[in-house]
This record gives sequence, structure tokens and C-alpha cells, in this order.
Amino acid sequence: MTLGLAQILHLGNARSDRHVLSRRRAVANRYALAGAGAAAAMQLLPLAVPALARTLDLRPLDGGTWLVVVALAAVPAVAGQLVKLRAEWMPHARRQSAAGVS
Repeated sequence: MTLGLAQILHLGNARSDRHVLSRRRAVANRYALAGAGAAAAMQLLPLAVPALARTLDLRPLDGGTWLVVVALAAVPAVAGQLVKLRAEWMPHARRQSAAGVS
């Protein structure tokens, strides 16, 4: 569950060289949003449909476990956006890192 949600949330990092933290940028690609919504639905649907849950031998997650899942799934997305923000705020550091200068 955590890995699947992390990959869905990572979409903002993968689709743009710049951060997508503003609402305008976050919703700019409707097809990507539709794909992320479909992927999230497919990820969560087996938990909501008892026949699928039985077939896949799934157990419901409690609130604390969901909190851990969502928090850990958000780590790659948050880290990626922070890296992009830093690169935009510090273009000199970006040029140096691209040139291999530390």
C-alpha cells in the first residue's frame, strides 16, 4: 500500500522540472490527474470491496496504520518538491551541482 501510494504521489516530481506546489501547476495536466485518480482507486478499491479483499487476502488497516502509510508514502513527493524548490531559489547551487562542483 505504501509503495503504491508513494508512486502515485511522486507524479508531481516526475512530470515537471519545477515544483508543482501552486494550485495552477498542480492541476495543469488533467490527464495525469485522471491517471493518478484511477491508480489510487485501483489501489484502494480492494479494501472497500469485501469480495476483492477476500480474494486478495487483505485485512483492513486501522487508523494508526493508515497514518504511517500516508506519512511514508508522502516522503518521496515532499523530498522531491523540496529539492526542486531549493534549485529554483538557489540557481547558483544548481549550476554548480550540474557542473560537478561542490
